[in-house]
Amino acid sequence: MLEMRLIKTQKKIRVDVFRRYKSIDPATQKSKFHFKQLGSLGSLPIDHDDFPELWGQLEPDEIMQLHNWLAETRFGESFQIAADQLKKVSVRMPIPLLTALTRLSLEAGRAGLDFIPHQIILNTLLEQARRIEEHIDLKNGFKSGILASAGVPVLPDTLEETNCASDPESHTLFQTLLDLKQPVGRTCTALEATAARYGKIKKIAPPQLHEWAGNLKYKNPHKKIKKWCYAIAIDVLHEQGINATQFMSPTRVADFWIRLNVSRYSVLEAPVAFIRLFEVKPEHHAAVMSVIAHIYETLPVPLQNGPLAAMMKAGKTE
Repeated sequence: MLEMRLIKTQKKIRVDVFRRYKSIDPATQKSKFHFKQLGSLGSLPIDHDDFPELWGQLEPDEIMQLHNWLAETRFGESFQIAADQLKKVSVRMPIPLLTALTRLSLEAGRAGLDFIPHQIILNTLLEQARRIEEHIDLKNGFKSGILASAGVPVLPDTLEETNCASDPESHTLFQTLLDLKQPVGRTCTALEATAARYGKIKKIAPPQLHEWAGNLKYKNPHKKIKKWCYAIAIDVLHEQGINATQFMSPTRVADFWIRLNVSRYSVLEAPVAFIRLFEVKPEHHAAVMSVIAHIYETLPVPLQNGPLAAMMKAGKTE
């Protein structure tokens, strides 16, 4: 078991890493704890994971513990909260599951992948909190501002508008939905259900779909469409066996689709999952990965740091 101690100096906070040992006093039969310093992480904020001498001393469970601690610290920094101001919250789980998570974390590291349980928990919790607040605001008819009052940053670009009026690819995307061999009403219901899975509540009637496809000439030709509307269209078509990259550039499909799926994948998993799911041709891999890397970089709560993001930018994948 590790213990991270924050040592305040005049201008900085240094993080020292200790291993905690437990023993029983033979005279009193009471537990006693002993500590041995293994190394130091340097001063906060810690912007890298390059501690070769320290990592080499750690047991598998300690490696995961340190990764978790670093993830918690960086999560706090996204709220402008220093590590010494964070409150510890315990999570109980079955011991076999904890053992399995430790093994997964170790094997993921050996495979060059990231699996940091506390990072996943915190990012998923924040994503779900955003979604439930959006539902509450829709029902109440006004913004509660609960998360904003806690300093939770708003996700940029997720609802960014994009012009559909002079965009043939966009027209083709929504026209393909209209051309499905099923009633348009059923397609609209599928779009609404997909939107709900992403925490978006929107009534989508057939005229709305025709407008997005550019079929209603009397409507504003400069109508804007939210990016997540493109994403749900891409999902519904994929469920029908239609790959949107057949008529839309893979980079645009990635830009629309990944934004709604950042909570499902780490920055390393996202390009691999997208390339496989949409059968992206090799000549488009580098461009797609660059787009995905940019999306993750703009998130206020980083899902990935360091060399993995750099690897994506360089276009390296299996």
